[in-house]
Amino acid sequence: MTATAQPPEERQPADFYLTILDAIRDPVVVVDPDMRCIYLNKVARDSFKVDEKGRGRNCLCYNVLRNFTTSCWEQGEECPVREAFATGQSIPVVKEMCLFPGLKRTYEITAVPIRNEAGAISWVVEVLRDITASLDHMHLKELSNKIEKAKREWETSMDCVQEFVILTDAEQRIKRCNKPLVDFLGLTFTEVLDRELPLFLHSHGFRQEVCLLAKREFEYSHQASGRTFTLHTYPLATKEGAMTVTTLHDISKHKETAALLEEKNRQIRRTLTDLQATQAQLLQQEKMASVGQLAAGVAHEINNPMGFVTSNINTLAKYQTKLRKFLDLQDQVLSRLCRNSPDTLQRLAEQRRSMKIDFILQDTSDLIAESTDGVERVKKIVMNLKNFSRVDQAERARANINECLDDTITIAWNELKYTCTIHKEYGDLPALMCHPQQLNQVFMNLLLNAAQAMTEPGVITIRTWHDKEALFIAISDTGCGMAPETIPHVFEPFFTTKNVDKGTGLGLSISYDIITKQHNGTITIQSEPGKGSTFTIRLPLSNKEEK
Repeated sequence: MTATAQPPEERQPADFYLTILDAIRDPVVVVDPDMRCIYLNKVARDSFKVDEKGRGRNCLCYNVLRNFTTSCWEQGEECPVREAFATGQSIPVVKEMCLFPGLKRTYEITAVPIRNEAGAISWVVEVLRDITASLDHMHLKELSNKIEKAKREWETSMDCVQEFVILTDAEQRIKRCNKPLVDFLGLTFTEVLDRELPLFLHSHGFRQEVCLLAKREFEYSHQASGRTFTLHTYPLATKEGAMTVTTLHDISKHKETAALLEEKNRQIRRTLTDLQATQAQLLQQEKMASVGQLAAGVAHEINNPMGFVTSNINTLAKYQTKLRKFLDLQDQVLSRLCRNSPDTLQRLAEQRRSMKIDFILQDTSDLIAESTDGVERVKKIVMNLKNFSRVDQAERARANINECLDDTITIAWNELKYTCTIHKEYGDLPALMCHPQQLNQVFMNLLLNAAQAMTEPGVITIRTWHDKEALFIAISDTGCGMAPETIPHVFEPFFTTKNVDKGTGLGLSISYDIITKQHNGTITIQSEPGKGSTFTIRLPLSNKEEK
């Protein structure tokens, strides 16, 4: 095609080429240097509705294609036609064009320069390929790839989580779960999906143990594995409707650790209590040892002057006996000498009566007898003090338990005599290998507790007996007794029902340790409110230390 006219017979080929252009399925526009459309193929005419809008050949391309009133470059856009005229090169561009209001399409535009016989660029052929569908497809594919990638990442992340993760719909049917769950149960995903979660858990050995509704937390045990799980639920809103994320977290090791920690804490508390009790017992034993040493010292100090008193009273008794014999002999002699002088005898008799010589002689005998009895009682107290202290018997020794009880009663009598009377029912007991001082401490604690339990004067009954294997001591009182819930705690360290100034709560605990640990025995209690209490001690007659 040239700018010069051609013969009619040569026009046929031009129509032929135009027919070919009309057959192309993409819009084709031929533009001259003035930006006029000198030709539009059928697809272009149909696409841009040239005839419907009264536009045709020789219309400006930017008006036909873009519906602009000014050129593209004046609108701030690049113009491939202008660039092709300027460079003589084919110019490809991709543009999004709004052909009509609300209709946006994306075109891949190629502007190809056409030269005349002189080599000058006479026209530019602009081919527009609608790639909107291809771009949409590519975009959808890209989005699909991203979604698939996100899904794989999400599933991989879920499978890496050690917790069991389950997604259920509004009917609690399982829609998704992670791999650790199916591996744990030995199932496939197909066997898990679309199952109702509560029935699924129950049928596979999960049993609910604890429910904390406020926290949406439940505790389940799995019978086959012996493991424990906490179940949490998290509501999830989606376009498809309400769903729920359920997690099962294995807390078996946590519970084992917690149980172990609790056991360690109990051991520490027991050790601390034992240490406190041991310390208190040592202090009490030191106190008792000090009391024993003091008692031994007092007994020694009393014993020395009592020796002089006893000796002098015995001597005085001898003097009194001699004096009485002398006076009797004197009376006989005077009676014989004064037979002829009755007045003299009468005066001597009156003088004897007025001076109460006979009363003095009789009263002197009584005074000496009472003093001798008092000295014997003091000697007995001194002996009881020495027996109670037993400073020289820190090791085990054979002892008479009845005598130990009597020694303890003597020492504690000052505390007991105002609140009770003592009733003894002693049996004939064999000697026992024991720690006498420790048993005295036990008897002292029980007697003082019995006295303090009496709000009014009462009776403490002490019974002793034995069988082939052991001897027994029962100390009963008529005090207030104890409530049933108190009895299991009476031997615990620092437990007391008394006022703060009445005791530390260590007496019975120490007594329990002495009987059970030092003597391999037992101590039991029977008590009823308002009817008093009875402590019964059992001491084996033979033990390993004896052997």
